[in-house]
Amino acid sequence: MTNGLSLLNVLSLETVENRADTFVGQTMSRDAPNIYGGQYLGQSLAAAASTVNERNAHAMHAFFLRSGDLRRPVEYVVERLQDGRSFARRRVQCFQNGSLLFSTIVSFQAKQDGLEHQTPMPTGMTPPDDLPPPVPPAPGMSSGLERAFDIREVPPSWRGRQDEHAIWIRAKEELPDDPDFHHAALAFASDHALLLPALLRHGLDWRSDIAATSLDHALWLHTTVRMDEWHLFIHESPQSGGSRGLTSARFYTRDGVQVATAAQEGMVRVLLPQLAKR
Repeated sequence: MTNGLSLLNVLSLETVENRADTFVGQTMSRDAPNIYGGQYLGQSLAAAASTVNERNAHAMHAFFLRSGDLRRPVEYVVERLQDGRSFARRRVQCFQNGSLLFSTIVSFQAKQDGLEHQTPMPTGMTPPDDLPPPVPPAPGMSSGLERAFDIREVPPSWRGRQDEHAIWIRAKEELPDDPDFHHAALAFASDHALLLPALLRHGLDWRSDIAATSLDHALWLHTTVRMDEWHLFIHESPQSGGSRGLTSARFYTRDGVQVATAAQEGMVRVLLPQLAKR
């Protein structure tokens, strides 16, 4: 692990000599002992995109299998599943010390026109410029994303439901114009606090005595984005049960364009009996 890595460093993968479609990504430091899950998402999308021409990513479906070691780089092996006239698909397997950590399939599409509609962005959102700078996370509470992104939480007064959570987010540095890089940056950010609404629904948060970890993740990219500009992330949880919580997120530009949608299921276990009765 190299401390002080920027988002540009983390999403700029190195090719492995004499091994086709194999890449190595460096790890951004964080307080927790394991690698931030969004890093796998962003680096996998970047690896897959480097093997595709004239198409942009529109969907990825992933499973988190094992925790990774912050002190070691991560290897990404891309398998070319399909190269069609409209779509291309890639499977990306993520390894560390020979162990499979993460697996995803990423789909790319050539630009096409069609029917359009979206869920409107909720009204009453405080603009990011009117929100205070973020407070540094308490020790042990950092996801690592705070190193790369300016994150500003929308006050809870706008919420219509207890399980909703909203943040404005943008990269701290100017990013390259390459659309694939911005899609990888959005994927990197999309894992941030995504399980939180499953806790808020029950009056809990990350400070509660819980065990929580991401199991799988889906991301749909509806159009190109620029992650060095402000975007609104709105999270909610439609269901929990069986020690699992299901959450979803919508991502909007400041102008209200829905650029992406995500969903994730995670293991959520309450450790203290008194909290389990809430």
